[in-house]
Amino acid sequence: MGSLIEDIRKEQIISTAITTIADKGFINTPLSEIAKEAGISKGVISYYFKSKDELVKKVMDKILSDSKKYINKVVAGEKTASGKITAYISASFNYMEVNKQHFDALVDLWGSITAHEEKLNFNKKNYDPCRHFIEEIIRAGIKSGEFVSIDVRLAASLIQAVIDGVMIQWLFDENAINLKDARDEVAKVWKAYFFK
Repeated sequence: MGSLIEDIRKEQIISTAITTIADKGFINTPLSEIAKEAGISKGVISYYFKSKDELVKKVMDKILSDSKKYINKVVAGEKTASGKITAYISASFNYMEVNKQHFDALVDLWGSITAHEEKLNFNKKNYDPCRHFIEEIIRAGIKSGEFVSIDVRLAASLIQAVIDGVMIQWLFDENAINLKDARDEVAKVWKAYFFK
């Protein structure tokens, strides 16, 4: 029972940190502000997380893990490589739209990583699995004859780069880009690239 309560409390702190950082920015969000928003003392946060850095890592892991679970579930419902790529793109944009605060916080936190090596490690830990996931779908499509033979790694990197680039533009100015239109256009572009 104690472990369940601890897990619930950690989740509450992480969720509050996400919304507080999204609203106020990382620099303007000390632990005391997160505690205030969560209705707890700063000491409670310190009990569950050794430092603000540890909490930040857990926040980033949570945002990316939740996104990945949602996208993978949507992709798993498709049978063809074409359906899987389309599902990956659609699910990425749909998740973004519903969870804007998460991505506001994520981009702010990513920007707060100042150590070059730490940024490289973060990118490797989080982007490599995304690219590998897309690469496997593309390889399966090439093997089945559904897709033309292309540079798999480059194609996977381009798909993820377009999704991330649209996300950043949308976060900085929601009026600059319509996510539904972007999703549909990205789907059209990749189909022209992959099919015979």
